[in-house]
Amino acid sequence: MEFGVGAIVDGKVTGITKFGAFVSLPDGKSGLVHISEIAYSYVNEVSDHLREGQEVKVKVIGVEPSGAASMKASVEAGHVVTLDRVTTIADGVAVKTPGDQVFPYIQRNVDELLTIDDDELVDAFLDVMEKHKMVVENAGLLTIAALKHLDCGDCNVVSVLSGGNMDVITISSLVQHGLINRGRIFTFSVQLPDRPGELLRIAGLVAGLNGNIIKLDHNQFVNINRQAGVELKVTMEAFGLSHKAEILDALRQAAGEEIGEDHQSHSLNIGVSTSPELMADDSDRNRTSPFAFTGNRFEFRALGSGMPASASQTALNTMMADSLDYAATRLEKLCGGDPEKLHVAVTALIQEIMEEHSAVIFNGDGYSEIWHQEAERRGLPNYRTTPEALLVYTSPEVIDLYGRYKVLSRQELKARQEIYIEQYCKSIRAEANLAARMGRTIIYPAGLRFQQELLRACLDMRALNREPDTVLLDDVDATLRSLREALEHLERLMDTHYDDLVLEAHHYCTAIIPTMNMIRSLADHLETVVPEDLWPLPSYQEMLFVK
Repeated sequence: MEFGVGAIVDGKVTGITKFGAFVSLPDGKSGLVHISEIAYSYVNEVSDHLREGQEVKVKVIGVEPSGAASMKASVEAGHVVTLDRVTTIADGVAVKTPGDQVFPYIQRNVDELLTIDDDELVDAFLDVMEKHKMVVENAGLLTIAALKHLDCGDCNVVSVLSGGNMDVITISSLVQHGLINRGRIFTFSVQLPDRPGELLRIAGLVAGLNGNIIKLDHNQFVNINRQAGVELKVTMEAFGLSHKAEILDALRQAAGEEIGEDHQSHSLNIGVSTSPELMADDSDRNRTSPFAFTGNRFEFRALGSGMPASASQTALNTMMADSLDYAATRLEKLCGGDPEKLHVAVTALIQEIMEEHSAVIFNGDGYSEIWHQEAERRGLPNYRTTPEALLVYTSPEVIDLYGRYKVLSRQELKARQEIYIEQYCKSIRAEANLAARMGRTIIYPAGLRFQQELLRACLDMRALNREPDTVLLDDVDATLRSLREALEHLERLMDTHYDDLVLEAHHYCTAIIPTMNMIRSLADHLETVVPEDLWPLPSYQEMLFVK
């Protein structure tokens, strides 16, 4: 928003004023419109052009860069505020002090103020250039970047772009930063033995992973003794953050040395001045990790849809308390009461923890079978089923952890374990009952009706002395027979009970669930061959592509 420009004359705004408007259209659709050189007093007139004769409600959302949010600060303070400094790549809106005439107008008519970081503007610039082949200056991209902050749902969104006042050097810088943020360009460095073939080995590894080297710096003078190693700094292109991580992982394993990335990043401010600098991770792990580190925090994403977060939160908080207790005790021992040794002690502690627990770090797809295999190779426990995992609830290590911090006693843990196992059994039994009933009363009869139609068609063909094609009939007949047998087997399994809850849960896990999966597979196959007019349930096609 260029709030510093403009004046109010006879209740109307004149001059140039940039702001964003969220427009709700009569048919329920909506969009974010970036209005440039249009005064708010003419918004209703513009709306009339959108839908003649219909009421159009307008919500105006102001957008400022976070490094120059003078209007937001002024609105929050209730009076015009002058910022000490402004830092933003959106130089067209880098205003320290809002105009005193425009400010009351903004107070009255702007519904909400959003602030946008420079990194978001860089991403918006790259999106617009790459996807729409347009060059828009940073100030004109504020509303594009703001779209990610608004819950627009499935509405139609329109952003009017204006302003392309950018030189080639600025464009080049923005593209470079955008590619770095997305992992498509990065730099790494590694120390290698000073012997022939080492450079070729690294280049071969990169090429084998479809990476593209665009710059090399081979420094033989990083060490006084060249035999101790030389530094290789490589700038290269990748397809994105996951490809970048794959390349770095492979290089770390092959080089025998820790590879350090040398890209524009930012450090974490953890509030401890004596701790070493920690660089923020700029990768997006939300889709590939059940416990993702997303820049400055961990996100636990492994909860099932029907699970409350309380038990997991209790476990995570207790584990955190134990870790902090361990770290504080260890630091006290390493320092020996001397505060001057704290920095060295923190470094040593981090190194110890990484050496002891680095096996849990995996930068690949945490939901893939590859991670199961890798975890087994690293000697990590892997509980694939709920009954297996619930048995750990009363393991000696867990009882000791909860007991030391007086969170839960042995009896309380045992009670929770029994409740969770019982809930598991009841849930699976309810699902099995439903599967059996749907199979008996809905799916199997639908298949029988189709089988009868096929039989009549075959008889009609033979009445005309023609040999019918029975491939589909044979397939449906075999599927129905297998479905009937699976349903009978499921019903027999459900009649089997155990006095021991653990054995009962094991029975549901290893016998009933596989049988339900078999029924599901047979039903899915029938859905692909039974005509729509005979299939009583919504098909995947109908749910995904509603007619």
